[in-house]
Amino acid sequence: MNFLEKIKNSSERKKKFIFWTIIIVLILIFSFIWVQDVKRNIKKLKEENFTNLFNNQEKADEMKKQAENIKKEISNISNIKNEISKDLEKNLKDEDLKELEKILENQ
Repeated sequence: MNFLEKIKNSSERKKKFIFWTIIIVLILIFSFIWVQDVKRNIKKLKEENFTNLFNNQEKADEMKKQAENIKKEISNISNIKNEISKDLEKNLKDEDLKELEKILENQ
């Protein structure tokens, strides 16, 4: 309490000096805390982005594999279709082909 009374009884200039000194010290403390927090957040963000980038690369590789599998299945289906067409042509007689063509034309 004695310290506060000394400040009360001191000159205006001294009061302002003490006030601004306290303000500057508080600003420095809060700035230091804020900078440390920003550093921590940036480090955390970099780590998250790195793991997300790695996960995204894995997903991209998986999608490429799926696309390749789909292409293989499509080519297998068209090969099967061609084989069935050849088998049908061999098994059907010319007359049967003409009848089938007429039926397809009418649809």
